[in-house]
Amino acid sequence: MRLRHRVSLDGVQLDSVDSRILIQSVTENPGKDNVSMTPVSGGNGSRITSRHRDYLDIQINFAIRATYREMNVREEILEAVNAWANVTGWLKLSYRSNRRIYVRPYALPGAGDPANWTGEYTITLRASDVPYWEETTASGTCATKKAAKTGSATLAVGGNTTTQADVTLLNGSGATINTASVTVGSRTISFTSLGLEADESLVIDHNYAANGILRARIKNTAGKYRSVLSKRSEASDDDFRVNPGNVTVSYTAQRGCTLTASARGRFI
Repeated sequence: MRLRHRVSLDGVQLDSVDSRILIQSVTENPGKDNVSMTPVSGGNGSRITSRHRDYLDIQINFAIRATYREMNVREEILEAVNAWANVTGWLKLSYRSNRRIYVRPYALPGAGDPANWTGEYTITLRASDVPYWEETTASGTCATKKAAKTGSATLAVGGNTTTQADVTLLNGSGATINTASVTVGSRTISFTSLGLEADESLVIDHNYAANGILRARIKNTAGKYRSVLSKRSEASDDDFRVNPGNVTVSYTAQRGCTLTASARGRFI
């Protein structure tokens, strides 16, 4: 076992699959970006009109400590490794403190010649839903102090690139709330006919299992959710995207609420 590189996927360490797995290296490839440019009118040069990141690949190179006489053993271990890698979930590296990335299996190794006992294998995992490393535990959190119809707080966003903020609005009024608006930075999402009952929470967050898309749900007092995406106004923004730094988070509601917000810094 080599402890210089340790890799976990959905909480399972690769070297825990079998003690004869030797992790040789981990390669974090540059993100695959699509950049559109247009020539500068009347002069030289070009300007960037859009930038979009498609995916980010992480490659894990490993060997199997079994001799050429143990071909069946090599095959069994490789099958176990491929089962470990054939998972969609959170990837963590031992040397990236408080970092994670959501990956899917992209290329899994074949056995080749199992008699080649010095052979190495490569797993390629691809982050395409959200192609950035992000904080495992959000460093940016904030909350308002008392239930009121309006409130605001400052969210300190970490990282070095754009990320998404999550917001929870708790109905502390004792009565139903049908209208509410939440603003993060310059972006606002408003709701009508909300039906947010006493002690229920409006939760605006993101679903990593579905490409990190925005969710807007009400969490009832039993912990169950119901979607309220259809209750958004047409003028609402489509997401709470924020840049690193201090961001103001505020709300207005029909009755008294408290707000909490968080953001996991993302890293290029």
